[in-house]
Amino acid sequence: MTAGQRLIEEGCQLGLEEGRQLGLEEGRQLGLEEGRQLGLEEGRQFFQRVILEQLRQRFGDQVDSAIERRVTEIPLEYMVAWARGVLSASTLGEFFAIVTAGQSLIEEGRQQGRQLGFQELFLQLLRQRFGDQVGTSIERRVTKASIEQIEVWSRRMPSTSTLGELFDH
Repeated sequence: MTAGQRLIEEGCQLGLEEGRQLGLEEGRQLGLEEGRQLGLEEGRQFFQRVILEQLRQRFGDQVDSAIERRVTEIPLEYMVAWARGVLSASTLGEFFAIVTAGQSLIEEGRQQGRQLGFQELFLQLLRQRFGDQVGTSIERRVTKASIEQIEVWSRRMPSTSTLGELFDH
């Protein structure tokens, strides 16, 4: 075997080993993601069974197929609210009132979090663009603004050169 052939052979072996390692890592990542998804689904199904069992124990024949179907459609993020509702309600009507209130609070929290995120991001962009000109009065104005208003200002920002143009357009 010549020196050139030996280098080619060594290069092929190194390439195969590197490819094998990359393939293993990619396979590991895919496996972790599949396992995570499977675990979440199994957890959701377990919670559904527990909630249905508790509802049947507490409210008996009142738990009909419509309620069972509703339980099987619960998004994972509402499971805890449903489980707490089962434990604290004395009637099926009270249970659904608790669940509805819990879901509303979760949605309200999400909306507030989304709004705070928009406000903070917009303030960062303002500080990057206008620096020290962004004072407390501008910060107050942004923190009181709706997401829709921030979107309007964001679309306007690239074509303005001053804060006055941006906010008083």
